[in-house]
Amino acid sequence: MKQVKRFSYTPILGWSMSRYNMFSICKRKYFYHYYNKYDPELPVRLIRQLKDLSSKPLVIGIAAHEVIQALLTRLGKTNKDIDRVKFIDYALRTSEHLTKTAAFHEVFYREMEEVTIEDIYPKVELCLGNLLDSDRYRWLVEEAIKTSDEWVIE
Repeated sequence: MKQVKRFSYTPILGWSMSRYNMFSICKRKYFYHYYNKYDPELPVRLIRQLKDLSSKPLVIGIAAHEVIQALLTRLGKTNKDIDRVKFIDYALRTSEHLTKTAAFHEVFYREMEEVTIEDIYPKVELCLGNLLDSDRYRWLVEEAIKTSDEWVIE
């Protein structure tokens, strides 16, 4: 097993809430973000490339969250019914954009030749369909929408 390199504490490598949050979420991301420049054995170009890698599940989640955020923002402005065809089209376009622009670790590590929209969109569509058919969404458009001016959407 490879020995983990030790880096001594320096003011440059200090600690903050943003560092703590990143460390809590993903230790690999934290390493690539803060420590890579202190390791002369790793080329900066490779570190940047690794730092930017994404995965199919991550892109699926990002696509679903972006579409849901747009939906909630829209519901905050108007209580008109959602046009499912337009909604699904928007979800497809969002998923296509993310699929085309993401650097997938599945491709980088040669697990797949490429990641296509067919690998991403069906799960995004399933997530969004589950949301639109849920009791929570019904409650949102029937009850909670009355106080939409008080919503905080981030």
